[in-house]
Amino acid sequence: MIEKNTEFERENRYLVLKHEDIKKHLSGEEAYQLCILSGKVSAGRFREKSDWPSYVVVKDTWPEYEIVWKMIEDRMTYDREE
Repeated sequence: MIEKNTEFERENRYLVLKHEDIKKHLSGEEAYQLCILSGKVSAGRFREKSDWPSYVVVKDTWPEYEIVWKMIEDRMTYDREE
């Protein structure tokens, strides 16, 4: 039996920065500070025994963007009972 949970809401859960944008818009010191801060986050995850996750990023101007959101919504709104 498949039950549908209709309460899906898109979330802005992640901060994504392109390396190209970091080089373009930050000074050397700012990029260094960003590196230090991201290292602290990484160290905290390591202490918590959390894996460092890997992500796929789909830019909102790409044709796949809405397709990917639909895939996520489908996965999150259908509870499959065995």
